[in-house]
Amino acid sequence: MVHRIYLHIVWTTRDRGLLLDYERARCLNRLVPSIAAQERAIVLGVGVVASHIHVMLRVHPKFDSGRFVGRVKSISALIARQEGLGDPTWLLRWGKGYSITSVGHAAIGAALRYVKSQHERHPAEAIRGDPEAHASGSAGEVAFATAM
Repeated sequence: MVHRIYLHIVWTTRDRGLLLDYERARCLNRLVPSIAAQERAIVLGVGVVASHIHVMLRVHPKFDSGRFVGRVKSISALIARQEGLGDPTWLLRWGKGYSITSVGHAAIGAALRYVKSQHERHPAEAIRGDPEAHASGSAGEVAFATAM
């Protein structure tokens, strides 16, 4: 049976601090699809700016959103600390909780455009970097919002 359950999940850094930089965003670019696959989900798009992350997923009915977000938060913070990613004076710390919205099949295109346009919606928080390093964000790929 093919499931059509689409979710838009958003979570922030602690106190919405500007803690996500290019290196940490690249870490999330690798980590989110890996954890999503383990949790029975497919990443449709990702938008990262300095203070928060948006993730659009297609999920299995037994998908546990709290487990998914908790794993991404804890593993990304651990990797950033162990590998010294980003500014060493600012540890990667995530805020409590997350926002989750179901997305109807007809609204997927609009939701994906919203997720991928975070750098335009929050220009002061856009992550500077090489846009060639990011995938297109079509089904199964990830693109995070960056600015040149």
